[in-house]
Formats: sequence, C-alpha cells, structure tokens
Amino acid sequence: MICTQPYAPLSNDPPPADAAQLDLLFRLRIIEQLQALAYPHIHHHRPDDHIIDILNWIASCFARNASGDAVSVAFSAYPGLITLYITNNDNNPDTDTVRSCVILFLSTLRAVLPDDGVAPEVASRMFLRMVVDIAHARIQRKIDLVGQTEEGPGQTAYHFTNLVSLWLVYRPEGEQSRGFLNMAVNYGGDSARANEYLIQSFLTLVNLSPEHDKLNADKRYTYLSSIITACSLLVESTFFDDLVNYHSFRLSLKIQDRIFLHKIFRRISRISAYKSGAMQFAYLGLPFIRQVLGVSPQGAINVKLISEPNTSHPLSKTHHWPYSPSDHIPRILLDSESPVHSRQSTDESSSSEGSHTLRSELSQLDGQLRDELLQSELLVNVWEQGAPVNTKFHSELQLIHYLEENHVDVACQAFGTSKPVCWTCGCYIDHLQCSGPAGIEVEEEEEAGEAAERRWYHSKGSRKVYHEWMIPPYAKEDTIDGLLEDSQREMERIVEEVAFDCYF
Repeated sequence: MICTQPYAPLSNDPPPADAAQLDLLFRLRIIEQLQALAYPHIHHHRPDDHIIDILNWIASCFARNASGDAVSVAFSAYPGLITLYITNNDNNPDTDTVRSCVILFLSTLRAVLPDDGVAPEVASRMFLRMVVDIAHARIQRKIDLVGQTEEGPGQTAYHFTNLVSLWLVYRPEGEQSRGFLNMAVNYGGDSARANEYLIQSFLTLVNLSPEHDKLNADKRYTYLSSIITACSLLVESTFFDDLVNYHSFRLSLKIQDRIFLHKIFRRISRISAYKSGAMQFAYLGLPFIRQVLGVSPQGAINVKLISEPNTSHPLSKTHHWPYSPSDHIPRILLDSESPVHSRQSTDESSSSEGSHTLRSELSQLDGQLRDELLQSELLVNVWEQGAPVNTKFHSELQLIHYLEENHVDVACQAFGTSKPVCWTCGCYIDHLQCSGPAGIEVEEEEEAGEAAERRWYHSKGSRKVYHEWMIPPYAKEDTIDGLLEDSQREMERIVEEVAFDCYF
C-alpha cells in the first residue's frame, strides 16, 4: 500500500525572517568557497550501526537519478504494521517514478518474506539486482567519480600505484585480505599475486569505458555488480585497512597523499555499500520484518511519500544577494577577534610586556593576511549582487520535522540518507536535539531533561557545506541562533587558516 502525506506543520508560529536566511547564506557561501583550501579534517572510518546502514541502503533504493538529489528514510514499527517514511529534496520530484520504485521495492520484499521462502544469500542477490535496476544511473555516476581527482584518471592511477609501492615498504608481506588472496589463487594460481590484483582492480575501476549506456538490463546488472564487488574487495583490503586503522602507515604519508587516499576510500565505500546494504537487509532486516508482521495476513508495510509537489509548505525559496562581497564580507568579519593561530607558539616564561608585544604583532599579521584574502579572486566574486540564489529544504530535515510534528514514534530514533549529511544539517540536528521535539514547549526542568534525551541517530556527516541551504520552516529561534553562531565560528576559522596558508 502506498500513501501520500503532505508536509503540514502543526505550529502556528511565523516562519523565520528572511534576514536570518540571508545572514546564513553569506557565511555558508564563504565557507563553501574556501573549505577545499582549509586544513583538512580527516575523519577515521567508523562503521555505522547496522540499522543505520540498512536505512542508508533503503534510501539509496529511491535515489535513482544521477543528479545527486538526496533521499531520506525512517520507519515506525507496531505489531502487524511497518510504515516507511520517505522524503526527497527535489523541488518537483517525479512522483510516478518514485511510486514505481516503491512498487518494485515492495514486490521484491514480498517475494522473499515468507519464512519458507528464499534463503538470505539468494535474497541479498535479489536486493542487489533490485537496487541496480532502480539506481543504475546514480551508481554509474559514483563509479565515474572515483577517477575524477584533481590529477585526472591517468595520474590518479599512477598516484595510487606509487602509494601501494610505498605501503609495501611498511608491510612487506603485502595484501592479506581473504578476497584478494582468493582472487589471486583462483585466477593467478598463486596467493603471492594478491598485490597485483589489488592494483589491477583499482586501475580497471578508474579506466572503465563509457559503454554502459548501450547495455540491456541483464548485461548492465552483470557489469555494475562486478564493479560493486571490486569496490567491496578494495574496501576490505589490507591496504585500506592500514590506511584507516594503523597510525604508523598514515604518518608515513604526506598530507596530500592521505587526503587523496581518503577521498578514494570514501568514494569506493559508497559504491560497495550497495552490496553490503543488500546483504545486511537480507540477513538482519528480513528476520526483523517477519517478527513485526507476524503470520497474520493482515500484516502490512505502508510507504508514505512526504516530499510531494503539492505539499502545503514550499521545499525551496529564492532570495537575491543584497550586497556585493567587497561591501559585506568585511562587515561580517569586522567584529570577530582573530583567534590565536594553531601554528603559533608562545614562551610562558617571557615577560608580560614581551608577550603583549608578540600578541599584538601576531594579531596585526593575522589582520594583514585576512585583508589579502578578502581582496583576492577567491572572495571578490564569491557571489554577484542582485543575483538569485535558490535555497532547498534538505530531505533529512523535512523528515525530522514531519515526524516530530506528527508525533511519529520512529523506530530506534534513526534515519537513513542516500548521501552523507552535510555540515549545516549536522549542526542543525545537534541544536534541535538540545531544544526538544518541534512544536513542544519545555517549561519544567524535568520535562527539559526528558526532551534532551530525545536523539536522532544517523551516519557520520560529510562536513561539506552547501550554501543553498534553507532554514526549515517553523524552526525555533534558539535553534536558528545556534546555527548562525556555528556558521560564524566556522567561517572565521576557515578564513584565518586559508589566509595564513595562502599568504604567509
């Protein structure tokens, strides 16, 4: 059964003022422009909870186009009934297409649900075939991105091969993962050739020919599933395990090499998740669904598509840049104090007069470096005065606000996304959790304590900033204020770091 449910906020509070949205837009645009030049924040890989992994995979089943529109999902579970909630940040989603995805998802699920039906290993292959049939354009786009580094596909392959050679100095025994050892034995006749198959798998991935558009459904599945399997082997390889989990190898790499390998690892991990998610859903998700639905024929799975074109609330809004960068950027940085640079060192035993002089000189230097940056090409045309900017209500926040305002008891307080949560959404969710569920006023201390316990669980975010970010309608004032403070601090941090790195 497929139901539609328009987004209908229950609160009568007025929407946030455009001034707050514009204040946020200015800061997010500056962060977005400079974030690639700032000192990188490399996050070590941490596997997510199985429930979140499965929810992320389900979200990917409804993210079929190559444009990158984000889909978010959550579910509620009562004896005999599971309801899946889906949102999309596309302003005008093709509802018929989404419905066809839902029908294929539910029909595949019905085929494997009977207790005496399909074995988990067979079900996982059926789920993989389903998601490839639905999202093949999105999967191919992710595959194409693997080789698209700043160096180009040829240099990307060369760079990777050199880093594997460097890794072999650190680990002379080389690749020891089961997947590549089995491949070396089965295809090369010798487990010692595992290193060759590690490199060859990556080179094949980077140098794929664009012939996939001409394939029929069966050949396309064979082609894409083999690439997804290769990505799974790479993700589970000893090489990437050492990158993620062992400091000695990471510290032997230059910072540019670490950034390069972590970027590759993130991209192949997102491709391999199509297979690992299907397996987790088959082995862990199906038993849970059978338990909830029971043996009664009345057991049902409902799907609610929240991001409909006829929602009572706009999912986007167009603004115009009211000021030029040269006029406005100095204003929003004017009152901020230059933080003490992480690269500075002070002598605690020096005289107070000497310390004061040093701090004054460093502050003056920071100011000069920042002025250089503000007058550079990086920021002088970062936006155009009077030009339109179209903000989008991100899918994960649509989902959270809908579920909270309609008092839906979400299973595990978890949601999944088809792409990593952006930096701004992550900050907003953090502040939202501190202020309690939307639409509920917390007046007493014990109520505040209960509200503070309400949490939303999701995958670790990407830390990417997208300036076309829309403040959720009916967002609380303290949540907006907290988000503006976060964006101001992040903007100041990035401006200081980029100014120092580029002009000192």
